[in-house]
Amino acid sequence: MTAARSQSSAAISAVLPHWPLFLLGFGFAPLLATFFLNLWKLPEYQFFPQALAAAGFLAWDRMREVPRPLNGGHPALTAVLLSFAFLACAMAVLVWSPWLAAVAAWAAGVAVIWRTGGRALLLKMLPAMVLVLTIIPPPLGLDVRLGLALREMATTLSSRTLDLLGVVHSVSGNVIDLPGQKLLVEEACSGINSLLFVTAFSLFYLFWRRRPFWCFLIGVPMALAFVVVGNVVRISLGACLRYYYEIDILTGWKHEAQSIILVAVYVLLVVSLDALFGSAKISPAPAAETPVRHASFPKCFGAACCLFAILGAASSFKAWTKSREGAEPLRAAASNLGSATVFT
Repeated sequence: MTAARSQSSAAISAVLPHWPLFLLGFGFAPLLATFFLNLWKLPEYQFFPQALAAAGFLAWDRMREVPRPLNGGHPALTAVLLSFAFLACAMAVLVWSPWLAAVAAWAAGVAVIWRTGGRALLLKMLPAMVLVLTIIPPPLGLDVRLGLALREMATTLSSRTLDLLGVVHSVSGNVIDLPGQKLLVEEACSGINSLLFVTAFSLFYLFWRRRPFWCFLIGVPMALAFVVVGNVVRISLGACLRYYYEIDILTGWKHEAQSIILVAVYVLLVVSLDALFGSAKISPAPAAETPVRHASFPKCFGAACCLFAILGAASSFKAWTKSREGAEPLRAAASNLGSATVFT
């Protein structure tokens, strides 16, 4: 009986220190669920499950190198980060902005990491946190502007390539006019869909290979160049086949198959480029041999997480209200005109 009680008390003590984290996560859960549902509707961000899994792998791999016991960071920085996260989350609930909630959740994650392990843990978790940023769209529609710029660049470079190949054509916006047919350079052809995925993959691979900073300055821009060149080749080849042989490879299943093949080629090019870096590598720290000690959180941290839980309850109610508004049919307002009113 004594042994059973000691085991149960040990299990409770292992779980109780983490109850503030459950409350903190609940505060962001409704808006984050909406954020990921909206993200899945954007083809260029549909790689976010792989990005989150890669970030989790990097966090697990680097966590083993953190010296034990963990020494928490200064409470002042934790308070600043949590205050910003709380205000941003409250504003997100008020105006119903899943994007702002995602930014607030990222800041709250940094606060928890700092409070748990201080500078040593934060530096180890930095690659995972950077990888998470790749799935949060930039503000002010900068990703939309990037897509438009890529389409314009792909159209211009493809037109110059077609001039070299002797294909008679004209360019009008994002449309390449061939004799008797038009070729529209869409978002998929311009490379925005594969650009973000290849960027995230290059960051993950370089972090996993523990490359120094100068390798990132070379590897990431080169990965972007691979995507631009690959899509220019795709558009130019498709236009040439249409012009000379009336073969269409830019629509239907052929277009989808090209996208898969190009992404595989980009991945191989990123891996091959990394092999050129040779032995340039950051040596990992020796693995910690002491047992992991559960992080303890002060009472004020638990009180702050309770406030986040209140925001989670408010956002849950607001999400339920919005779902009810979408389910109920629209009804015309009752007329104030009398029954005998006629129009002439």
